[in-house]
Amino acid sequence: MKHFLKSIALAVAVVAASVQHSQAQTLSSATAWTEAASGTSTSNLTTVVIDCSQQRNVAVQWTFNLGGAGTSINGLRFLPLLDKNLPAETSVNLSGGYVMAIAANGTNAVTVKTNFDTLGYRYLALAYSTNGNAQVSTNALSWVIAARNATAK
Repeated sequence: MKHFLKSIALAVAVVAASVQHSQAQTLSSATAWTEAASGTSTSNLTTVVIDCSQQRNVAVQWTFNLGGAGTSINGLRFLPLLDKNLPAETSVNLSGGYVMAIAANGTNAVTVKTNFDTLGYRYLALAYSTNGNAQVSTNALSWVIAARNATAK
């Protein structure tokens, strides 16, 4: 019986030692911009760079609304980067990366949430945004990265 109790105590100790403390996720950053009517923009390249070095997945929320009627698709494209140095061809070569696209609903806010598995890339840069509507689009983007807990193993 003593060996059984020692085994149970040892198992409990091993499980307790291997449990990692988790840290609540908080909003890491947010940004806002306007997109011209029926416009395409690459101007966000230097302003929206998401640092994904703390974890592999990043949660992203994009909210936008138009200045008037419209139901065409708006979209964002993020490019993965190894460092913050954006390649010169970024504005032309947009075949890769991560995409968010959703139809507008006039002046009503449209929100889309997703998460991207960055596959080891350190940064995601907002490289391209589009507005297929004949109205100005007001955009807000926020994302969450959980910081690593210093005591986690």
